[in-house]
Amino acid sequence: MQALLALAHRYLDAAYEMEADAFASIFDPRSSVTKLDDTGTPSVMPIDAWLGAVRTLTSPRQRGAEREDEILSIHVLGDLAVIALRLRVEPHMFTDLLSCLEVGGSWKIAQKVTTSQVAAPRASRLP
Repeated sequence: MQALLALAHRYLDAAYEMEADAFASIFDPRSSVTKLDDTGTPSVMPIDAWLGAVRTLTSPRQRGAEREDEILSIHVLGDLAVIALRLRVEPHMFTDLLSCLEVGGSWKIAQKVTTSQVAAPRASRLP
């Protein structure tokens, strides 16, 4: 469980930094990302294409956004695990399910399924 928790935290750190190389280190090179396209149809993108898209994005940290993410759950069945996460990358709130496999003694993300919605504005903070 500790290794999966560490993987989830590395994923969330990579998302806040929008760091493609950090993502690449935790995804299996044969993995893919599945999401709904603009027409509501599932689309599957190989991880290399997704990492290329990540490299073009400005990170939440660079935008000065306050970090907002959480691990919702981790389920383990032998060498298979599913991690559910929620994170904000303006203007969206993403929910990601990461299917993980233990490969050669370490956990790797084999499949990411994601959905998002436009996030509610952040509550203003009083000084």
